[in-house]
Amino acid sequence: FLGPYSVSKTALLGLTKVFANDLASDNIRVNCVAPGIVQTKFSSIVKIAGVVSFLCSDDASYITGETIVAAGGMVSRL
Repeated sequence: FLGPYSVSKTALLGLTKVFANDLASDNIRVNCVAPGIVQTKFSSIVKIAGVVSFLCSDDASYITGETIVAAGGMVSRL
């Protein structure tokens, strides 16, 4: 189960960089959010929505081609 998941997640990381590079000349930013487990007593999908909201704002206008890990401090397995 984890094999295909890991491959597809890694592909998204690469696609983010490729699309960001290709679309930068059109002033289009492309970023990726890599959420951890969010439906816990410590977190909810609202926390991930905050990250997405930030990336869509002018405050993130200098960020493109990045993967933001939103996992509440949990170490990524990938």
